[in-house]
Amino acid sequence: MEKPVECIGCSLINIGESFCPGEGPLDAKLVIVAEAPRAEEARTGRPLVGGSGRLFDALCSASNVSRSDAYITNTIKCRPPNNIIPSDFNVNECTSRYLDKELASLTNKNCILTLGDTAASYLYKPVGITDWRGSIVSTKYGKVVLALHPDFIMREYSNFAITILDFKRALRESATPLMPDVKEQFILDPTLQDVKDFFIGASKVSFDIESTINSRCILMISFCRYDNMRTICIPLVSKSGKDY
Repeated sequence: MEKPVECIGCSLINIGESFCPGEGPLDAKLVIVAEAPRAEEARTGRPLVGGSGRLFDALCSASNVSRSDAYITNTIKCRPPNNIIPSDFNVNECTSRYLDKELASLTNKNCILTLGDTAASYLYKPVGITDWRGSIVSTKYGKVVLALHPDFIMREYSNFAITILDFKRALRESATPLMPDVKEQFILDPTLQDVKDFFIGASKVSFDIESTINSRCILMISFCRYDNMRTICIPLVSKSGKDY
């Protein structure tokens, strides 16, 4: 697609391949922002098509996100040479000309789902997306849910299932522009009954196992419920080193 007048003066206008605008209804409640066009996107002028687009479509299907109901775009509108990760300079040049205005025009959006480090870093702040994925954060652009990019999942497919949960979270959050009123509850010294009660009605939980470098002993197992963000930490060893 021919590059618009907004691109004049951008360093990517001569080295970037083909302009790829966003697409979708302008009254969309869910906006999805990826990184930059890949080869097929540059060829067709459409975001999230090709290999990563097919995986994106699979994520949408599994999470009941309707592609036709969402507005989909990229942080960078031109494909960087050799698919290199856009520099902060390239990102700021492009977004100041296009993405900022694009998001401002989407006045009905309730939630933005970012895919990958580049989008998360620009709309929120530089983060390690593998550590921050699933987070709901408040930004000057509105409410944002952070998720992995389909390209990353293609390299590490084990992340497909957790990304479905992130897509579902974004869809749920698109019902309102308000940040969720989550009262986190940590249970640090549970009884057996506390543990039993914690799992009643839980459909999905995440867990973490703590151990020491020099020991094969598991010290603690922690669980977090997705529905109410309650967290329980179950120690298996006491401070004295004996069984809990």
